[in-house]
Amino acid sequence: TRYISVTGVQTCALPILGRVFPCPEHDYPDALTAEIRRHLAGLLLSVEIALSSRLGQEDTLAEVPSLWDAVQAKPSLCSGALMGHLRRRASIALLMRGDVVPAMSADDEMSSSGPWLTGDADQQVSDAASALLGAEDRWIGETGEGQPMRLDLPREYFIELVWIAAAVTLSANSDGIWQASAPAAAIASAARSLIDGYDDRTSPPVQAAALASLLSYRGDASQWILPALRRRSYFLFAILGSGPAGIDPEKFLDLLLSASLPVIGHLCRAVPLARDDYARLLLNLRLLHPGWSDASLVDAASDYDALTAEDTGRMMAWHRLPEDYRQKLILLRHAPRL
Repeated sequence: TRYISVTGVQTCALPILGRVFPCPEHDYPDALTAEIRRHLAGLLLSVEIALSSRLGQEDTLAEVPSLWDAVQAKPSLCSGALMGHLRRRASIALLMRGDVVPAMSADDEMSSSGPWLTGDADQQVSDAASALLGAEDRWIGETGEGQPMRLDLPREYFIELVWIAAAVTLSANSDGIWQASAPAAAIASAARSLIDGYDDRTSPPVQAAALASLLSYRGDASQWILPALRRRSYFLFAILGSGPAGIDPEKFLDLLLSASLPVIGHLCRAVPLARDDYARLLLNLRLLHPGWSDASLVDAASDYDALTAEDTGRMMAWHRLPEDYRQKLILLRHAPRL
């Protein structure tokens, strides 16, 4: 089972960077912008502390400056893939924290036909579900931009943050002209040491993938799609729901969190979700889309059952295409119409 690591849509950092950092025009809700900044600042501070400690152990005189200040001064240090992951984790943190439509409890009569996976008879499944629940809960906590955050990213994003830290550190401890120096080698060595010792198994996307693999192995993954959604375990929902939808988990989650109402409607029909669950989902997703009006949500819910299997299949086939291919087709005005 693949874990959700990249956006599947966002290929350049600039569209997200322009919304997260000061910009006269942006269309992200203020809450999401603040949440992305909180996650990025907290993760950078944790990397800063870790690299400082490692440099100290190696008797390196180089001092690690404020990484958050450096990234705010030069946002392009962050790749599009990293910013996409941060947008996703910030979106999920907001959705889990929000109380527009409260999440179902394990014993709610609508949550599932039985207890949640934390009480599963299979100890491996129960342990994996408990680990995922704990990891998701960590993202809900509200701390300021100045507070460190646990380093629970998928490995590729941790690596990127470490190399950002290494580059900023060398730049701050040199005269700005590259030369093969002892500090450069020492900083690189400390960075590689951090990377080699990193374990991403505490990352919610990785833990959701591990749990989904266990469910798939025993053959009952599909019955947990709806309970995962109702409990707002969005990573698990995306991995399990992407199977019936026929698209990659990362693309599924990216569409769920950021696509238009018609596309989300077809995505949910492909799972498939009942209309009541779809309407409930839209009410929660509205936290990320303040521009959605009451009338548009009512219309979307009313029209949901009328969405045809043919149109849904066409939309899913479109989103299975490689992103670069789809962008070129859009430029040529050769895209599906709803």
